Amino acid sequence: MAVVFLTAPVQLSPTYDGTYVDVDVSANVPSGATGIILELFNNTIFENNSVSIRNNGSTDDLPTGTRERSHTWFFVGVDSNRVFETKVTLLSTIKFWLYGYFNSESVFLTNSVDSGITSDFTWTDVNISATTGADTATAAIGYFNQTGTSGGLWGVRKNGSTDTMGENAKAGGGFIIGCDGSEIFEGYTADDTTRKIKIVGYMTAGVTADTNATDVSLGSTGSYIDLAALPSGALGGIYYTSPNGSNSFNWRKNGDSTDRYQRANNNSTFGVVECDASQLVEGKIVNTAVDFFQIGYFQATGRRRTSLIC
Repeated sequence: MAVVFLTAPVQLSPTYDGTYVDVDVSANVPSGATGIILELFNNTIFENNSVSIRNNGSTDDLPTGTRERSHTWFFVGVDSNRVFETKVTLLSTIKFWLYGYFNSESVFLTNSVDSGITSDFTWTDVNISATTGADTATAAIGYFNQTGTSGGLWGVRKNGSTDTMGENAKAGGGFIIGCDGSEIFEGYTADDTTRKIKIVGYMTAGVTADTNATDVSLGSTGSYIDLAALPSGALGGIYYTSPNGSNSFNWRKNGDSTDRYQRANNNSTFGVVECDASQLVEGKIVNTAVDFFQIGYFQATGRRRTSLIC
């Protein structure tokens, strides 16, 4: 499997001392994994606490703020010992939840590569073929980094898409976005040159990326409701939410009891969620101004599921 979801999310407990520290996930991630799926969760009324996440051995320093009572997803590489690094300042109330891991179909870079996008409101092609070398990427794995505190716009989409996804943002987050046959996706930033779109890795198989997103928004609030089913054989979905302000939401596997229902850390938030055997994911929203979009899904690649080490 290109992506394997854990049976239940595992809370990680790194040291919060304002320096980069190693986080060992080998108890939950098997040998051969190349990266992990993390949910960052800030369940306090305090915001703009600085968080940085990077591959072990990286020289990256990509801090981002965290909004009050918020959550978002990150995708980060691990080394051969299944270690990554993080730096958290100010609050130990920042929580990390490990949701799953990537196998060899995903390559994570030790140091990120800048997309080259500047703050000009223009959808711009980002060609990652020089980064992938002999590989052919079907999706880019990235990180939206913001060091400023003012609001502004950013977005990513598959090349050739007519989607207009992108909203005001005061914090960062991860994303997985499809590439076309020439390994190109599109992105933009606006309003503030401190906003950067970084490439941290790519996928070569096990992912199907839609050119245009499918609207899977919900029509009622306050409870978990099934989203439109993913295609047959899907293991999980790649989603984007447009919360239209400080509105709470959550996604989870159909039938799961996990309830991390909070605001979007970034007003443009991407996440990946496991589905059940009927290819269903649940969502919950605080009001119908929150929109959900399906932008792709993961599927089997002919590999056997690796047993977890627990």
